[in-house]
Amino acid sequence: MRFWNESRILPALIIVLAGVLIGAPLLVLNGFPLTFDDTPGYLEPAFNILHRAAQPA
Repeated sequence: MRFWNESRILPALIIVLAGVLIGAPLLVLNGFPLTFDDTPGYLEPAFNILHRAAQPA
């Protein structure tokens, strides 16, 4: 059984690519970093939960 429908993938992919094409040049021109010094601190708990290294509180 498939959990995704192929007819929904293409429009979603087009929307994501359009967002990247619009946003990325603006970020580069403004010198805006895609990550900050504290980004790993925010991502580590989510990574641990997804990989079952830690149980959610």
